[in-house]
Amino acid sequence: MGLPLMDSQPEVTKCGFSLNEHEKLSETASVLKDAAACSGIFLRGLPPNQDVLLTPPMTLFPVLLPEQPLQRILDLQTHINLLQHRIAHDKSFLVSTLQGAASVDPFTRNLLHIYQQVDVDDQLELGLIRSDYMLHQIDGKQRPFDITKSAEYSYKQVEVNMQCVGLAGLSAMVNGVHNQVLKFLDGKKVDRPHAIESLELYGGGLRLAYEAYLKEYSTQTGRPPVLLIVVHDGFEFNINDQRLIEFESKLPAIRRSFRQIGQNIRLDSRNRKLIVEEREVAVVYYRTGYAPSQYSEEDWDTRLMMEQSKAVKCPTVAHQLSGTKKMQQELARPGVLQQFIQDANVRRSLTETFVGQWDISKKEAEDVIQHALDNPDRYVLKPNREGGGNNHFRQELITKIKEVRGTPEAQNYILMELIRPPTQENYLVQPNREPEAAITVSEVGVFGAIVAKGAKILYNASGRDVLIRCKASNILEGGFASGNSCISSSCVV
Repeated sequence: MGLPLMDSQPEVTKCGFSLNEHEKLSETASVLKDAAACSGIFLRGLPPNQDVLLTPPMTLFPVLLPEQPLQRILDLQTHINLLQHRIAHDKSFLVSTLQGAASVDPFTRNLLHIYQQVDVDDQLELGLIRSDYMLHQIDGKQRPFDITKSAEYSYKQVEVNMQCVGLAGLSAMVNGVHNQVLKFLDGKKVDRPHAIESLELYGGGLRLAYEAYLKEYSTQTGRPPVLLIVVHDGFEFNINDQRLIEFESKLPAIRRSFRQIGQNIRLDSRNRKLIVEEREVAVVYYRTGYAPSQYSEEDWDTRLMMEQSKAVKCPTVAHQLSGTKKMQQELARPGVLQQFIQDANVRRSLTETFVGQWDISKKEAEDVIQHALDNPDRYVLKPNREGGGNNHFRQELITKIKEVRGTPEAQNYILMELIRPPTQENYLVQPNREPEAAITVSEVGVFGAIVAKGAKILYNASGRDVLIRCKASNILEGGFASGNSCISSSCVV
């Protein structure tokens, strides 16, 4: 399927896009795939073809981003890092906000039970965080992106991810791949200012946490402590993204599932050091653990033991709970941010990224609930858990609201105003498929890292490079793992 040259959109040519000849499309897609392979950007095929390396879903061209709105959310990330950390350490606020959801959701209840058994103020913590946004048109109407009307756009927060944040590895290299495509098409390179790449930020964050552990606690003699990467017990098709961060950290590491750890774990009775397979663990880095299906009953005991240890956790259960949707909804209520952020300018900038969010278990939400039932295309209903997916749109939203309205189960859902992003034309390049022309919308992820012990902040930084995920505009639920979204890079205009 061919896409005509977008001559009617001069902003595209600013990035050097040129695809006059339709027969050149297949060759251009091959350049993209070859450049990705040469850069180490790949996914593993599913068993029994796990040794087959596939190009991940990608867009053929970068995505246009308006400079000023983008700069505003980049500048916010270190404040978001601090905000999430402070929430995690305000026990009364966190427990009172989540107790309703915990009463009906065993997963939230289990996490909260662990949280109440650990001293979060006496732990070294690492947060590898990603704040996701979509560009919103102020008038709420969806139309093509127009570079001449940047003042009409603002970024609105989709969610803050605290657990198992993905794609920091793969996304860091997509810009170079797109530059090869533009070079092939005689376009100009998409230059960016000097930036902390997301891969360096996350790998460096793990290394700083490891060094903080060594400084804080004397280590056992013999072999050095390890980075313990907690992974799920099955096949991982996106292993490359995980390995890139692991290798960037330059730390001695072992990868184990909850089940494997549970068979070989103990706490040193003298000092609460975490010992796994007779190796001292300095940092626990979770790449699983954000969904109920990822835990057995025994795994919860393993998680509790790791949380009670001296090892740095990424994230701690406290940080994980701070990223729930219920917490996002509570922070959007008037006056709540003031408890955690004193700077009025920062509070105002954060608030400007919020869309309307409501607790559907509350009587004061009845009017907006009825409006959502009458206008379901203007809202999304989200479950409390972090991790993405499982959202309800349109008719599903109506059905779910009617199902839970007036029941305790309503405490586990957030009604959110739907963000209306502008559209852009692009090609979606999927493994083993021809490039597909599509009208797309995109989501921007800003990476952050924080190392702290209680109120003492040891490191707080944000990346200046961003994750871009694109999907066809008619797809409601995105998702890189499901194949509904493609990774991309940015062209700031």
